[in-house]
Amino acid sequence: MSSEPKIYLSKDFDKWENFLQKEEAGNIFQSPVILPAYVRALKFNAYLLTAQLNQEIVGGSLIYKRFPPKLPIRLINELYTSYGPIVAEEIMDNVKIKVIQALLENAKKCADTGTIKHTFFIRRDYIFNKEKDTRPSKMDSDMFVEVGYRAVPNGYGQTFVINLESNLQSIINNFEKRTRWSLNKAKKFNIKAQTENSQEGLKTFYKLYMNTAKRHNSIITPFNFLDELYRILAPKKMMDIYIAYFDNMPVSTTITLNYKNTAYYYMAASLKKFHYTQANTYLQFFIISKLKDKGIKRYDLLCAPQSCDIDNPQYGLYLFKRGFGGKSVPVFHYEQIYSKMLSAIECRLSHIYKKLFF
Repeated sequence: MSSEPKIYLSKDFDKWENFLQKEEAGNIFQSPVILPAYVRALKFNAYLLTAQLNQEIVGGSLIYKRFPPKLPIRLINELYTSYGPIVAEEIMDNVKIKVIQALLENAKKCADTGTIKHTFFIRRDYIFNKEKDTRPSKMDSDMFVEVGYRAVPNGYGQTFVINLESNLQSIINNFEKRTRWSLNKAKKFNIKAQTENSQEGLKTFYKLYMNTAKRHNSIITPFNFLDELYRILAPKKMMDIYIAYFDNMPVSTTITLNYKNTAYYYMAASLKKFHYTQANTYLQFFIISKLKDKGIKRYDLLCAPQSCDIDNPQYGLYLFKRGFGGKSVPVFHYEQIYSKMLSAIECRLSHIYKKLFF
């Protein structure tokens, strides 16, 4: 049996979805189900690379080509892979490394003369067997460096994954002391929460999101993308909108995406002047209880820095996610720069964009 994978640029998205459904590492960000929202609303290009051994899919990567926002012409772009590449759990670790490296080397098939770089992030346990030590080792990072990638400066280093198979009280007991205190304080402020899977719920989310994005000087995700995502996923029960209220006013909101037995903390927003009510903490507690009712087994809070000090702008978010007692799972976040000149141009354009629109 050959251990050298063959890489194909494929359009067989149904076959890829079948592969994801069988693999524990299969996740919504690699699923074609959300692809139409990126293509129709954001005008991204989508590419599917598959790795085959003996004519069977053993791995792959759904790659998006995205363009800088607000530019009238699409001269520069970057390739981006979320929670991928994916590799079959059953194959040996040394073969997995070959598959991952081959997929990354072939990402250039999706590039053109205007492509700046390819960036990806992936959970370590989506690559290697669970029984192995989950701490990243030099050997792990070497497999990316060997094919021209480097760790993204100040990039993601971990995610926190909450096991929802325990009873609710056990999950609460696993919260950090600070988080339990915040939850009790929110209850004293009589914070209420509910699921609002509707167009009105989406509009409420977006109103708070705009407030949060401007506060953090972030590039704004357009409403039509979230609307398209909602129209695709909500009928399949793969997207939920949660909103917390203080005195009947929406003050905190979160969107989760649900795929197989995992829910993902996709986007969140809140009104800063009401942070003292601890509505953000209460809302996550509410979400955890609702996900358990749905039979979801894991809640992935998505990416956070590997370590954080008080001067890091992500410090508050890091502490917030850590506080819910989820298991810290290492995340590989790497990039390969294809053009340093285009990278410098994109950096300058981003700076101009923020000055013009914030």
